[in-house]
Amino acid sequence: AACLILASKFLEVCAPSVAQLCLLCRLEDPQSLRTTERAVCDALGWDLHVPTHHVFVEQILEIVAASEATRTRADLLADMACYEARLLQYSPVAVAAATVMMAWHQLGDAEAEANHTATLTRVCDLELNRLFEVMHTLLDHLVSVWGSA
Repeated sequence: AACLILASKFLEVCAPSVAQLCLLCRLEDPQSLRTTERAVCDALGWDLHVPTHHVFVEQILEIVAASEATRTRADLLADMACYEARLLQYSPVAVAAATVMMAWHQLGDAEAEANHTATLTRVCDLELNRLFEVMHTLLDHLVSVWGSA
């Protein structure tokens, strides 16, 4: 449970409370969870890192066996995403999925979009409408920077 709460703090937009995790894991003492969480952090030397969307982009590109053109474009879009504050409301994995979708869209790779969109939503645990929401936020940013996307 302690590792779960640590992971959720890094990966989720809204992490569950200690009380919620205690209920989920059938733990009676929230203080023991906090103590264990601290012990895990101490054991790791507090050397914890937040994964960025760049990390997830690389993983997604491997999963979908992306073309070199898609890889290059997705990397560029991932870099551009760093400059849009509105994307901070989304999880890094959602931003990564949106950059890959946007790469396919910009390159006109309708086949990849058709073949892999369901895979993206499944492996990233995203609803399709949420994926499009993130993608449109990225698109708005690109239009504001370049005048078109």
